[in-house]
Amino acid sequence: MVERKIRQDKEPEHIDKFPHIEVEMKWMNRWVKDKLYKAHDDSEKSKFFVLDMYPYPSGTGLHVGHVEGYTATDILSRYKRMQGFEVLHPMGWDAFGLPTENYAIKTGKNPYQITVENADVFRNQCIRTGFSIDWDREIDTSKEEYYKWTQKIFLDLYEHGLAYKAESPVNWCTGCKTVIANEQVQEGHCERCDSAVELKNIEQWFFKITDYADRLLEDLEGLDWPESTRERQKNWIGRTEGTEMELDLVSTEGNLRIFTTGPESLGRSSHITIAPEYPDLDKIVVESQKREVAEYISKMTPQSERKRKRQKQGKGGVFTGNYAVNPLSGERMEIWVADHVLMDEYGGVRVELPEDTKDSEILYEDRETILNKLGDKARPAVRYKLRDWLISRERYWGAPIPIIHCESCGDQAVPEEQLPVLLPKIDDFSPTGVPPLAKSKEFLYTTCPHCGGKAEREAKTLDTFVDSAWYYLRFADPHNRDELAHKGLLNQWLPVDVYVGGADHATGHLLYARFITKVLYDLGQIDFNEPFSKLTHQGLILGEDGRKMSKRWGNIVNPIDVSNEYGSDALRIYEMFLGPLEQSKIWDTKAITGSHRFIDRVWQLQQKVREEKISQEETLTTNILIEYVTKAIESGKFNIAVSEFMKYINFIDKSGGIGRQSYETFLKLLAPFAPFITEELWERVGNQYSIHRSLWPQTTIQEGIGRPVSLPVMINNKVVGTFLQEERLTDKEILALLKADERFGSRLEGLEIKKIIFKPGKVFNILT
Repeated sequence: MVERKIRQDKEPEHIDKFPHIEVEMKWMNRWVKDKLYKAHDDSEKSKFFVLDMYPYPSGTGLHVGHVEGYTATDILSRYKRMQGFEVLHPMGWDAFGLPTENYAIKTGKNPYQITVENADVFRNQCIRTGFSIDWDREIDTSKEEYYKWTQKIFLDLYEHGLAYKAESPVNWCTGCKTVIANEQVQEGHCERCDSAVELKNIEQWFFKITDYADRLLEDLEGLDWPESTRERQKNWIGRTEGTEMELDLVSTEGNLRIFTTGPESLGRSSHITIAPEYPDLDKIVVESQKREVAEYISKMTPQSERKRKRQKQGKGGVFTGNYAVNPLSGERMEIWVADHVLMDEYGGVRVELPEDTKDSEILYEDRETILNKLGDKARPAVRYKLRDWLISRERYWGAPIPIIHCESCGDQAVPEEQLPVLLPKIDDFSPTGVPPLAKSKEFLYTTCPHCGGKAEREAKTLDTFVDSAWYYLRFADPHNRDELAHKGLLNQWLPVDVYVGGADHATGHLLYARFITKVLYDLGQIDFNEPFSKLTHQGLILGEDGRKMSKRWGNIVNPIDVSNEYGSDALRIYEMFLGPLEQSKIWDTKAITGSHRFIDRVWQLQQKVREEKISQEETLTTNILIEYVTKAIESGKFNIAVSEFMKYINFIDKSGGIGRQSYETFLKLLAPFAPFITEELWERVGNQYSIHRSLWPQTTIQEGIGRPVSLPVMINNKVVGTFLQEERLTDKEILALLKADERFGSRLEGLEIKKIIFKPGKVFNILT
């Protein structure tokens, strides 16, 4: 768009509505052209890495729910730059995966082209909304220069025994024709395509994340993460201390290993139940019961682990025909198979008590006495709910697994110099149950790197969670063709200082990223062992119908539509003003008019700037605004900052004008929240480009004005908030200000105040 020069000598009466389209087009093009937000590797400033959980580039583009989290990280990024930090704020695309593949099959389009087109939409939306992203570091996980290093990470783990192949019972989607996770099974159907899901035993590839269970658990304590997220990871890992013992089997040879946290309750145990996925089940079931057990398992409806755990416990399922000898009583205990027992609970074996057993009936004895009775049949042990990470998929749109199968030499790693193993161009990759890569003879047939004989490539692809388990590292050195990233740059920029994304990734992506980081740390490739120092979750922005925004419900709101009508600054202000970042909110398009009016009022301030000496009241009010906004950004309470901006404009209107110094300070404080209008107004008063390169304001020291201090306010010994006030004020002056403040006035209305306990700088306690 051709820029049109805006005259600075417009008549005041014409300065009414902010011309958002004109101004946004002008500055967004210039910022990108000038690379204003480029992160410099050679900077001597302290680094600050702010990262969003990168999106899957869907055809529908970003919606206003995405904008909430991205605006929060953008505010923080802009604020930190103005504080003097060298800020890295990048963006990339989680491009591989089933959604793109299924869409390509449905439409007949090329998934490569779909990804490029969708990424263009996302990028333009980000630029239009004013996100200060370093676009020189953009990554796309489906590009060969990226997945080459995904494959290298796989080989590193394979070489060190952390990647292996094994047969495993899995959820098989009959529609997608691939393995899906337990969380993706809803009422026995695939959440993606609603097809029936079956249990199948299939040879798959795994990462041994269980080897890192204790470290993943212990290192949670040092992270600045939401407590709820840390607890979810602790529960997912599920470390439990107890007793392990081996029980003699009656009807077959061998024994059954069990784990229990209460060996003293064995005396009342009635039977043992085994999970249907138990690996040695066939060795336990007697011949006469094998058909019945097989039929029971075949009729099982795959469902989420959560639902399986809720099912009635007890003697459900089917009898194996076998017994185990109770080591305390010597009696035989029946062994059953039932789907309410899971492999992540004590290895898939549960010792059951009679359903009507009460705690008082259990013959509890001293545990040490019990263990002495059991002798060498029992030993202390630890169990985990965490299972190894299944990483292979029978689909096309993913990174090929860099393994070659040779009949003579077995599985062989692809030599590093032959990476990347390129994903072949295939016209027909519709799911058939056979990996699509096996259809490409040019891809499949190769030679063994060990003996030179005929061999075949692995035809499965890597799950997209492998791509996202390390993407944050690539931003440090995204164009490096010789290594994942230069170690010096990795250690310069990482770990991520602030990571923002949805709480739905608490136990998947976040756990996998921590695991890969620890592996690379152990291999000496990086000098840190946790990827994200601070984590923040944003709540959902629900549609106006109260449901999650989704193409399925037809309630998606496109941020470009909002920007066109109201402006990107108004959109950003509205989303931050809705409430605390971590809470879910309902979108209301009509309500954005309030933020739109606020932006117009900011625009009109240029008529009220005066050059005369600033009053003490204005200086103090501006100082308080600086303190409030700074603390609000640091604590992630962006809604409080917006509220303070609105109060400050009310103060200006009441005063009849604003001094130039205070005006420029206000623009700087507002700049991270509303970057377009502040950049334009900054230029209009003759300042050097750009306001986003200016320094963050500091409180003004002036004779006769005390510095603003934060004071906790209590009513009847209960904290109701904090209040910024001049340090020299008396208790009566503070009370008058509290009554006039919208946050406290309603609480104090009608109260009979009996006493005030005022400790300057410490507490203001109102007793009624």
